[in-house]
Amino acid sequence: MATTILKNIKEAPKGKASQHLINSIKYIMNPDKTEGGLWVGSNSGVTPDEIYDCMMNTKKEYGKENGRQGYHYVISFPPGACDEATCYKVGKEFCEAYFGDGYEYVFAVHNDHEHMHCHIAVSYTHLRAHETLSDL
Repeated sequence: MATTILKNIKEAPKGKASQHLINSIKYIMNPDKTEGGLWVGSNSGVTPDEIYDCMMNTKKEYGKENGRQGYHYVISFPPGACDEATCYKVGKEFCEAYFGDGYEYVFAVHNDHEHMHCHIAVSYTHLRAHETLSDL
């Protein structure tokens, strides 16, 4: 059975408000943890900068650049419970089911530990409405 952890991606207290968001995206997409990007998926770009820019453009459009930036999920499996492909499928299906095409996200399987785990960063701002994830 998998364990899921949810963390806030908060506004950075100093400097650029969205610094924690770009840090999360870069961490999730780290090629050293994802076999060179093999286990990465997104609905908002291919590179960390593309994904970040896409999320920030949506935030700017709706005046949501400050405050909570997004959420960081970790879906973790016990050692030996699944392989990379299965973990990737779970992460992809999770994102499609919960965020659909309404929220920008990136996910990646990290296989740098004994246990498979999938990291997900999702923007807090809805793509087509003045909503946030907490409004739903």
